[in-house]
Amino acid sequence: MDDNHIMQIMADIYGDLPKQAPGSPESTIKALHFCHKLPAKPQILDIGCGTGAQSITLAKSIDGTIIAIDLMESFVEQLATEANRLGLSDKIQVQAADMGALSFSPQSIDLIWSEGSAYSIGFENALNKWREFLKPQGYLAVSELVWLKADAPEDAQAFWNVEYPDMKYADAFPAIFRNSGYELVKQFTLPDTDWWLYYDPLVAKLPQLRTKYHDDQLALSILGAIDAEIDMRRRFSDWYGYEFFVAQRLQ
Repeated sequence: MDDNHIMQIMADIYGDLPKQAPGSPESTIKALHFCHKLPAKPQILDIGCGTGAQSITLAKSIDGTIIAIDLMESFVEQLATEANRLGLSDKIQVQAADMGALSFSPQSIDLIWSEGSAYSIGFENALNKWREFLKPQGYLAVSELVWLKADAPEDAQAFWNVEYPDMKYADAFPAIFRNSGYELVKQFTLPDTDWWLYYDPLVAKLPQLRTKYHDDQLALSILGAIDAEIDMRRRFSDWYGYEFFVAQRLQ
């Protein structure tokens, strides 16, 4: 399988979307408000930033420096262009890098931010890897797909058991954070509107993508999986959601 081809498909699907995961400026700001003890000019990492909608929101909301990181070079280039357009290039730096192999100095970061992307290297693995970069009492703000209720319908369980078998219940996370060296400050569930800020532009793109990739079976299978995911959300939104967590590194 050609990794470059997969990366190009992903860039075509997600590159010009306002978000690459459920979320909103309101939810970003809500999570930021629980980071009570940040310094006046915090050093911030936005890991798995995508095209950086939340990076822009953070830069507008706080007087700090944001290093926005994503594996997709085209995404961070797009963010750099937008930051420059908005006059925020002095606050936002971008890097194309693997979130699982970062090399920042230990205890150098005040706030790590990651919306909808930590799962890609394993959520608990991300907590453990990124903790070393945080200063003592530094903050981690991260969103993650979770089960909200037990005994989900069979179709929903079957789908997510394939797509994300590590998905956990929302009430399991205080212990997960504690065992990884954090104190969980706050968690809240993203509203359903945050999902459709992500899905609606994606739905609008799907017809043109199917036309472009009409003879590419790999691309069509990816688009089919997106269709199935959106169908799950329409049918079973009460059973699962994105949970936003704000935690502090323990000493």
